[in-house]
Amino acid sequence: MPATVQKCGICDTKLQSQKMIKEHRMICSIKHSFYKDCKEENQLSLPSQFELINFIVRLSDKYDKLEQKVDKLQKTIFQLRKKNVDEYLKTISPASILFSQWISKFVITEKELQTLFEKDFKECLRTTIVQRMEEDTNIPLKSFIQRPQTIYIYDKSISNPNEICWRPMQEGELEHFTRVLCHRISKGYTEWTVKHEYEIECSQKMQELSMIYLNKSNGSSMKPEQKLSEVKKTLISGTQVSLKNLE
Repeated sequence: MPATVQKCGICDTKLQSQKMIKEHRMICSIKHSFYKDCKEENQLSLPSQFELINFIVRLSDKYDKLEQKVDKLQKTIFQLRKKNVDEYLKTISPASILFSQWISKFVITEKELQTLFEKDFKECLRTTIVQRMEEDTNIPLKSFIQRPQTIYIYDKSISNPNEICWRPMQEGELEHFTRVLCHRISKGYTEWTVKHEYEIECSQKMQELSMIYLNKSNGSSMKPEQKLSEVKKTLISGTQVSLKNLE
C-alpha cells in the first residue's frame, strides 16, 4: 500500500514517511521560528532535548559522510586534471628558448624604468615581465586553469639534465627568477644615473629625484614574499589558458 504524501505544514515540502516528516518539521520549525502567518492551531511545538540531540547527531553523521565524498571527488578531479595537463604537454612543440636562457633577455628598458620612477617597484616588475612575454609568442612558459597554481617551463629535466622537456617550475627557480628581475631593475637605475651624471651633479632637483628613484629601485616597499607573489601572479595571468579551449 503506497505511503500517503504529507505536507510539512510550515513550508510546501512534501514527504512520504512519518519519520521523514517528523525530522523535517523539527528543523523547519527552527528555521521558521519567526514564521508569523501560521494559524494558532497549526503551530508546531519545539522538539524535546532528546529529539534535538538525536537529530543533530544524525545530521552530523550525514555531514561527515558528505565531506568524505567531496574530499574523494576533489582528489579524483585533481588526478584527472594532472593527467590531462601532463598528456597535453607531451604533444606540444618545444619553446623557442629554454627558460634558463630566456631569463637573460630581461634587460630593463627606458620605458620600464620610467614606470619605476612614475609609479613603483611592483608596477615595474609587472611591466617588465609582460613586455618580455609579448615580445615572443613561443615563450618557455605555460599555465592552465585546470592547475591554477602551477607554472610549467621548458627546460632541462630535474631527473635527467640531458633531457629537455616541459615540466613544473620549482619554487627555487621562481625565487631565482625574482632575484634576477630585482637585480636588473637596480642595475637599470645605476645605468640611468651614469647616463644623467652631469644633470644630477648640476641640479638640486635632479639630485632629489635621484634619491627618490634610488629608494624605489631597491624595492624596499615590498617584502621578499610579496615580490615572489607578484612575479608568480604576473606569469600565470599572462600565460594561463584552459585545456578545453585547446581541444
